[in-house]
Amino acid sequence: MLEYQPQTVKLRGLSAESFLDSLNSAVPRTLEEAQPSKGLEGLPGPRNKPTTQQPVKAREKEASEISSASVVYPLRQYPILRGPNVLVKESHALPLISLGIFFPGGRVFENRHNSGITELMLRTALKGTRGLKSSRIMASFENLGLRFELKDEPDFFGYVLTGLSENFQDSVETLLEIVKHPTFDKEEIEKEKALLRADAAQLADNNLLYPQQLFLQALYGEHPYGLPAFGSKETIATLTQADLVTWHERFVKNTIPVVVIAGDTEGSSFAARLSNQFSSSDLLAVDLKKALPVKRLDSAQKRVETREHKQTATVIGFLGPPADSPACNSLTVLQNMISGLGGRFVDELRERQGLAYTVTACQRKHALGGAFYCYVATATENEQRAVDSLREQFGRLMAVSPSDDELSRAKNHSVIVYQIRLQQRMEQVLEYARSAIYGKTLDEIKQYPQEIQMIDQDMIRDAAMKYFDLERSAVGQVRGLAK
Repeated sequence: MLEYQPQTVKLRGLSAESFLDSLNSAVPRTLEEAQPSKGLEGLPGPRNKPTTQQPVKAREKEASEISSASVVYPLRQYPILRGPNVLVKESHALPLISLGIFFPGGRVFENRHNSGITELMLRTALKGTRGLKSSRIMASFENLGLRFELKDEPDFFGYVLTGLSENFQDSVETLLEIVKHPTFDKEEIEKEKALLRADAAQLADNNLLYPQQLFLQALYGEHPYGLPAFGSKETIATLTQADLVTWHERFVKNTIPVVVIAGDTEGSSFAARLSNQFSSSDLLAVDLKKALPVKRLDSAQKRVETREHKQTATVIGFLGPPADSPACNSLTVLQNMISGLGGRFVDELRERQGLAYTVTACQRKHALGGAFYCYVATATENEQRAVDSLREQFGRLMAVSPSDDELSRAKNHSVIVYQIRLQQRMEQVLEYARSAIYGKTLDEIKQYPQEIQMIDQDMIRDAAMKYFDLERSAVGQVRGLAK
């Protein structure tokens, strides 16, 4: 025992032994005084031996005392006769709702003559309907504090509306008006064309996204997955009002959508409200398998452009499995094993060799064939060494299985990232929509974290050997000019 005192105080004869003796004499006396009196007034009763206390059983709450905010509701599916299935993830923890209406198709059916038509159709649909002008559409959302977003992914497109549940009901009719009755005004089309061209030009200056676009062009060639979402100056210029009307009739007006609702709502009542809007014997399901098939490369391909930069950004990767393949889960774990701080590729290229500023891996899931690639940003003089090192690391993945610890960390990270992302209503809507469009059942969607945890070393190595074919790799590169 140590005791700190001011220098002016006389030292006391206090030691560990004397302190312990004081405790031994004081504690029993204190316990006796704390016991309730059993004898005559003023005299302590006999000290009782301690008894073993039974654990106190918590009182069960009455049904009326349980708050709906604390209830975890499962993902449910409500079918609509002659219409879509409505997926609902109910949660009353916050007074927020996200509603997504998505249509399979769109970009996956574009070609080099009309690329960008899906994006142009989505944007122009907001500029007026049969019953609403553009200014009124946006004002109705803004006045209610709602967030409205367009989604244009390679295999589907649609709209997501997010806001407070108390303000949500009135906005649904506006959303349905946009979806079903856009006018595609010619003047508004020309305005959106100009904005699309500006966005395409801005993309070309993005040192993160543009190398990925070059990689996709090298990997997919003329397939729609390799075409830019914003189209090109040439294709955008040729699109007409008639083209947009025809595209809308093909992929929206006559198509069964996928509807997902997440948040503070009662799913059955919301599904019933949508039944009249999306119930028709004329609606047809879009079969993504009827789009142009993806072809595997016969040899390595490369797309390179130069810029007045001191840095080179390179993307190297391979054709991956279709989105409904179980191998996608293995590649998700592998992605998190090699990417990010502590990842295998980062440790090798950045920490050990000092060749790169940034190293990250990514998997794209597409219905007809996805992609797995690695992005690396380096000084221009190190670009070739970095690419050679990346190829070597991909080769090691095929030759050497991950350790138990490395695999466990990657699986846990994959599940945690997934669960964190699903804390947001909008991310729930998008995740469940993708799963439904790619043919996953309700049980498969729910079991995703468990499926990730079942991945083992053999599955990781098998996926690497099957898809990481260095002789058929694709490279997209924005090369800085060496000085």
